[in-house]
Amino acid sequence: MSFDPTKWFLGSLEVFGVLIPGSVAVFAGRAVAVHVGVIPSAPWPSSTLDWSILLVAGFVVGFLAHPPAHILNKLYDVTYRRWQRRRGDPLLEYARRAAKPHISSTGSVYAWARAELLDKAPAALAVVDRTEGISKGFRTLAFLSAIAAVVAATTQLWLWAGSLVLLFILSFFVFAERRFSASCTIYQAFRRVHEQPTSPPK
Repeated sequence: MSFDPTKWFLGSLEVFGVLIPGSVAVFAGRAVAVHVGVIPSAPWPSSTLDWSILLVAGFVVGFLAHPPAHILNKLYDVTYRRWQRRRGDPLLEYARRAAKPHISSTGSVYAWARAELLDKAPAALAVVDRTEGISKGFRTLAFLSAIAAVVAATTQLWLWAGSLVLLFILSFFVFAERRFSASCTIYQAFRRVHEQPTSPPK
């Protein structure tokens, strides 16, 4: 079966950030349900209907998990981001100085710089969109893994619980690395565009 995301108006966020982690969670959940005897079996999807059900269920689960997964942003802020910027970040400081006259003290420099690029250099955002989609996908996967690890531990499925904790750690690391990479790309592209000399009016 072939699947072209563009025919369904799916972007990087929907594919990487919602559909894939949601589908993984649904399939893994079925396997756990079989293991504890909730359902008799969970064979690999073999028909178009089976795949359709899996994808729709994955899409729903992914979207439901996407908002609460934002809680991991706080963990990212106090761990990976703080460690990466322990010696400063010249690109962020450049964007912050440029944004200061335009946003409030609580405004997002990242969002402002992204909006500036969308207006002045939209082509520069193509790589960022993919990076953000992958980052958000692994954030959702990490969030679902944490929940599943707790459920597995409460049912004394220790091997599953340990595997899910490992999956959480790996997924969180990929999420954090891709999120920081997207920030660096945005600020670097913003500085390059911002420093380009403007052509004098003719």
